[in-house]
Amino acid sequence: MSQKIKEAMDTLREAMAEDPGYAWGWHCNIAMACMDSMDSATGIKSSHKTGNEAASRFMSNCFGVITEHPNYGQDETSNSNAERSEYEEGEDCGASGACL
Repeated sequence: MSQKIKEAMDTLREAMAEDPGYAWGWHCNIAMACMDSMDSATGIKSSHKTGNEAASRFMSNCFGVITEHPNYGQDETSNSNAERSEYEEGEDCGASGACL
């Protein structure tokens, strides 16, 4: 790995460790990409749980951060906007709500 790439990865790791909201934004985008890819590849609608598991695994492996949501693993139908945690309050996870 070149020094430039190493420095870029170190910068991202530090930023995510210092700002959980920034890491959560990455998590949400990765979760949606995973869900979209699974949906188009299989023709079967994937779950938020599956997308979030994939995103959490990626974030841990790549950046060394844990991005599990407080409601992680619950039935996605129980995660309405009214039930969002204080951690997420004011954050926008996109129209799909993959990170709910």
